[in-house]
Amino acid sequence: MQRIFIFLTLLTFSGCIFAGNKEFSIDGKFYAFFPFEPQFSGEIGQGAAKHRSYSATDESNIIIYNGTYQVGYATYKQDQVKKAMENYVLGQATIVGGSVVKSELIKHYQADAVLFEIHYSMEGVSVVKYGIAVYKRGHFYQWAVQEFPKFSKKNGRSIFEQGLRAFRLQ
Repeated sequence: MQRIFIFLTLLTFSGCIFAGNKEFSIDGKFYAFFPFEPQFSGEIGQGAAKHRSYSATDESNIIIYNGTYQVGYATYKQDQVKKAMENYVLGQATIVGGSVVKSELIKHYQADAVLFEIHYSMEGVSVVKYGIAVYKRGHFYQWAVQEFPKFSKKNGRSIFEQGLRAFRLQ
């Protein structure tokens, strides 16, 4: 708990200025909104489940932005895509020990997609993740905005909804 408090205190009092969201390309795979150029966060998984992640933290407003794509290749038949997307969102919640509050299958720029909301706790601090995942050409692509309801100075859901149209595959 003390680490979270220190982290949030540093974010609150940092000298970073929020200049507004801009559209950035992630490795030439997709476009998404971030407060500044996202940085490579690492890779997780292996084989078909391997993913690369990029993030940017708006420190002045305590909002975290993530862009992730699947490096590995996973083919699903059209009748399997719905279940694969549901499992993808469930996996996101499981990784953080959270629960899926919303999961809605949609078409996003003619691609199969799922909008989701996950609630979880990190060292006693509540976190809400608003995200979209798109499955196309054998890969998942994801953009998400995470807020800390007690500490974030802006509304994560509003930021997510405003940036949703910018999220598109290249």
